[in-house]
Amino acid sequence: MAEFIRDMLQMWFYNRRTNAREMSTYLTTFADEHIKDRTETAHRCEIHPIHFNTFKVDDKWKETTVDLDERSCSCRQWDLDELPCSHAMAVARYASRSFNS
Repeated sequence: MAEFIRDMLQMWFYNRRTNAREMSTYLTTFADEHIKDRTETAHRCEIHPIHFNTFKVDDKWKETTVDLDERSCSCRQWDLDELPCSHAMAVARYASRSFNS
């Protein structure tokens, strides 16, 4: 039984490493799809600079505050799934910044 579990785990890790090597993007497919959806939503946001790396974002539903240095947004979505929310994506476009670094 232990040998079967070891073989199964070894196969799973090998397959994941192989899939990771074949990826052509920085993020996983799942994360890329979420970022794409959030980027489309970000086009509707209005950006108002507060400080060098802090911005107020109005997305027609609510106002949030994005801090690029802290990598956080007051909507808390960025903190929860560690992927930039639509507000952060809007600020990144406004400030000509990338999240890949």
